[in-house]
Amino acid sequence: KRYWLAKTLGLPITKVRTHNVYVGGAFGGKVVMFPYEVVAGFLSMKTGRPVKLVLSRHEVFSATCSDHRITIEVKTGVKRDGTIMAHEVKMLNDCGAFRGSSPVVMFLGYSYSTPIY
Repeated sequence: KRYWLAKTLGLPITKVRTHNVYVGGAFGGKVVMFPYEVVAGFLSMKTGRPVKLVLSRHEVFSATCSDHRITIEVKTGVKRDGTIMAHEVKMLNDCGAFRGSSPVVMFLGYSYSTPIY
């Protein structure tokens, strides 16, 4: 995001500093840059001071997107002793007319579906 924020603000990337806390579990939902991040950048440029943006839980869900309606089917073949013999994952991602970060979401969904086993 730092790269795209710098491009949007017309600044070299070395002049843009962001501090993001761990989001967790987004599976690509926070990959895109949101308008409020650009506004924070412009405010910082205008005032010459750092801008701290804090969103409540409600604001996170209303101001960010979760635009990936995904159906996931998981089938696992297991022996009687608990040994996993097969693992199949099918994902259907309804990304609509604009794919956005859908490829990232699909990649992460598949990548994270098996390592826990």
